[in-house]
Parts: sequence; structure tokens; C-alpha cells
Amino acid sequence: MSSPTTLQKFELLRRIFRLSQEQNRALEADLLERFAELMAEREQLIGELLAMEPAPEDLPENVIPFPGRAAASARPSGRTVSDDEVALASVIRGILYLDERNESLLREKMGQVREALGEISRGRAAAQSYRQRVAALRPTVDRAG
Repeated sequence: MSSPTTLQKFELLRRIFRLSQEQNRALEADLLERFAELMAEREQLIGELLAMEPAPEDLPENVIPFPGRAAASARPSGRTVSDDEVALASVIRGILYLDERNESLLREKMGQVREALGEISRGRAAAQSYRQRVAALRPTVDRAG
């Protein structure tokens, strides 16, 4: 890595990549609380990464600049991509790939939760129906006499 800033970015991206891997393992093991903890760590690292980039003035507030965007736009046309940029892009691609896998696992888990909630709802309805039938069959007892 040619500059301290590039080295710092690369290290932050590697840490984010490792967190993405850990998130994937947490999802596969149904450790959703661990997944959320890792997400908080990851958000902090992304904040550090974004703080290293100058804020472009031409983007709306709700758009987060892609790391390296300012540097890429400042590059003279015809300049070849450096080894540093290739390394950074490689780690970013790895993170994106893991994020897609994690999103897929989360969607699968959400589907399982929806199914389980449906089963619980049907179970509650059946139990309520059963209680009503049993209550209707019980003889009324006069406690006074």
C-alpha cells in the first residue's frame, strides 16, 4: 500500500470483511443477537471509513458516497488503476458478496419466523375454539345449593 491513508482504508475494509464472515457464521448458527452485535461493530468501522473520505457536495444527504469515489473522480482520464485500488476493490467485492449471502440468510430466517407465527396463530385459534367447546359442555353448577 502506497499511502498511510490507503493502508488505513485497506485495514478497515479487511476488518469489515472479517465481521461480514462472522455475521454469516452467526446467521448460519441462528445466533441473531450475535449478528446484531457484529452489525453494530461494523457500522462503527464503516463510519470510520467514511470519515476518511471528503464529503462530496454534489450528493444528496441520504446518499452515502462509495469509498474512493472522490479519489476516482480526481483521477486524470486515461490513468491506469493502481495495485492499491485493485486491492481495495477486491476487499469491497468480498464484502458485497458476503452481504448478499447474509441478506439471503436473513430473508430465509424471516420466512421461517413468518411460518412459525402462522402456526402459533393457528394453535391459539384452535385452543380458543377448544376452550369454548369445553365450556359449553360443562354442566352449570349451582354453588349456593
